[in-house]
Amino acid sequence: MPEETQLVQTENVQQNQQVQQTQENVEKKENIQEFHIKINIRKWILKTPLKRRAKKAARVIREIIMKRYKSKNVLLTVRLNNYIWSRGIKKPPTKYKLKIIKKEDKIFVDIDE
Repeated sequence: MPEETQLVQTENVQQNQQVQQTQENVEKKENIQEFHIKINIRKWILKTPLKRRAKKAARVIREIIMKRYKSKNVLLTVRLNNYIWSRGIKKPPTKYKLKIIKKEDKIFVDIDE
């Protein structure tokens, strides 16, 4: 008899854990927001020297997102960084379609395809 009660109790505990995990997943999904924007950074790029334009482009994108979404934790993805530097340091792209994912206090910026 005690073995049967232990088995029933362990099954109940496992079911409760599964329910809690699904509730946590739902809560986590609620905290994620996704935005799609287009920005043009030509006016900032043309004011900088040729050898600093790609670096300036990354900095300007980060600053625009910080101001618009009011967060200091802005992270550019590797894909976006590679896209900025794809044409070299002298001629970075000036127009970007961005996908912004906001998770709690962090913002991730990626290319929108």
